[in-house]
Amino acid sequence: MWKMLMIMLAALLASAAAPGVAQAQTIRFGGVVEEVRHESIVFHTDRGSVEVLVTHETRLVRNGQPARLADFQRGDRARVVAEQTNRGLIGISIEAWNTILLHGVIARVGHDAILLRTDRGDVLIGVTERTVIIRDGRPARLADLQPGDRAGVEAIPDGHGGLIARTIHARSGVLLVRVSGVITEIGRGSFILHTDRGDVRVAVTERTRIMRNGEPARFEDLQVRDGAIVQGQWEGMGHDRRLVAHRIAARGH
Repeated sequence: MWKMLMIMLAALLASAAAPGVAQAQTIRFGGVVEEVRHESIVFHTDRGSVEVLVTHETRLVRNGQPARLADFQRGDRARVVAEQTNRGLIGISIEAWNTILLHGVIARVGHDAILLRTDRGDVLIGVTERTVIIRDGRPARLADLQPGDRAGVEAIPDGHGGLIARTIHARSGVLLVRVSGVITEIGRGSFILHTDRGDVRVAVTERTRIMRNGEPARFEDLQVRDGAIVQGQWEGMGHDRRLVAHRIAARGH
């Protein structure tokens, strides 16, 4: 009798594990929102497009706040936890954020934030223990960043009107640029250089090295219609933006 019961139990267990009854599998991946549909989201991943069904039990978060399916937007970055079933992938949790890319010069470094000077003004960006910081191609800490570093920042809204950095890629040292054109106007301590990309205001300081027709020269020696090559660095924002010259090589008649 006991032997018969054991045989029946084994048969029941085998039936429960029979083919056609798939065991649920939890899958985690990251991607970018490609399309938001009526009951699902399609993500672009390293392995192609992946569709995840969204149910009333799926936990949805966007920019750190509870969200609805309609809140997600194309281009959002996301972390997804889903369950693989016979119906496909069913979302357990989807956490997304809309990424903001900023480029500029670090003006100030605080204990939990940086002030980034961009073409559109100064932007205060929070830094957390999750922020990935790279400086000169190497992993770095917030304390390693310096005012004057040029930086590209990938940030997300913090839900309170501010920004939090996800990644910071900084480069130390002064970035020198080289422009060439024709001097069209000379003012007090500066001149206008007409280039292929438009007019550039060039500021001249006591440290600027000036050569004209191959000879050392002074600012007063420069003339309108001189051709000039200027090496320097950008300073200022908007209408105050100017190229502070380190070297000027001019040629005129």
